[in-house]
Amino acid sequence: PKAEFLKLEPSNLILTAMKKAEGDDSRIVLRFYEAEGNESTARIRLPKPIRKAWRASLIEYDEESLPVSKDGLVEFPVKPWEIVTIKVAI
Repeated sequence: PKAEFLKLEPSNLILTAMKKAEGDDSRIVLRFYEAEGNESTARIRLPKPIRKAWRASLIEYDEESLPVSKDGLVEFPVKPWEIVTIKVAI
């Protein structure tokens, strides 16, 4: 079976970057965009449960906290064509 490090759904969300946060090795930055002009609900899962998540600016400043489910899944709305940057702590 193929191991997945990151699961980003639905398929109209296209990952463009994944890296350690600047100056904070405990957080991971994910950047993606909505590619089909549809409102969507992003669902993000990592191999370890996500403990906390934040929407962030392009220069990685935290903008708002995002809800994380008990099993470590992050879900939030994405607008058509939107470019999204989030930070997660695992």
